[in-house]
Amino acid sequence: MRKGREYWSGHVEAWRCSGLSKKAYCEQHDLAYWSLPYWVDKLLSARESQELVELEAVGVGGEAAEQRAAIELVVDERYVLKLWPSVRAAHLREVLAALEGVR
Repeated sequence: MRKGREYWSGHVEAWRCSGLSKKAYCEQHDLAYWSLPYWVDKLLSARESQELVELEAVGVGGEAAEQRAAIELVVDERYVLKLWPSVRAAHLREVLAALEGVR
């Protein structure tokens, strides 16, 4: 049975935290060795292709408008940030920098 992105994201993260080589991790978890390097590369290239784009709210005002205009930003497939039109770019950069330091 084929496993998808969510399944392999979990294994890639677990491998990174394990301190094991890819081969040792695959042996320990009964995985085909070629699968883990494939998904590490696939998930890394997907992450690198994502870019942060600064958005400017135009013609938005009031609490009800902010609730309608929320944007979800997934960071490193580990964090989901809900961004409202009132978020300041500098604040978002600080949050992202803090999350980068957690890795």
